[in-house]
Amino acid sequence: MAFGSRQVESAVELRWKEVEGGHIAVDLRARVLLFDWWVNNPDHILSSTGGNPNLLWATAEQQLHLIDHNLAFSPNMMSASLFDFATEHVFGADLLVDEARFWEEPESKLGPLTNATIELDTFWQQNRRELPRIWNDLPEEWTEATLGFTLEEVQQQLDRINMQFEDFWGTSTTTEGAEEG
Repeated sequence: MAFGSRQVESAVELRWKEVEGGHIAVDLRARVLLFDWWVNNPDHILSSTGGNPNLLWATAEQQLHLIDHNLAFSPNMMSASLFDFATEHVFGADLLVDEARFWEEPESKLGPLTNATIELDTFWQQNRRELPRIWNDLPEEWTEATLGFTLEEVQQQLDRINMQFEDFWGTSTTTEGAEEG
């Protein structure tokens, strides 16, 4: 069985030169950063000095593939803010730099982050009712007590996308007409 897996041809582990060289579009960087923060996955770390990116770069297609989300939803990895989370993330530095500098030049960062936030929140609002079914489809060994979290805790973690960004952006990201679950 290959639950949640697929083979990626001509892929290599993402290197700093691909990040630094602008091979990955800023909107994709924003989506990866926000997704990782949303699911609380601190496992995409890379800088000029090295790291453990857990990202594959398909050289022929120039496409990024996310792998290894085994730390997602870990209660002891909760981040206080997106800025704190971004300090170690492979795409955190170019998107957020640090909170003080972010607010000096927010226009260059707000577009991709706002778009990614709305996209993620829309996805969650449209699919949140499916979480129990998805949870029940997971292999039993993935959902046993050794994981340290429950379906309800995952739901609560994912629901934070709108609450956190309402504080951050000063407005709700929930789109007009989105169904409540």
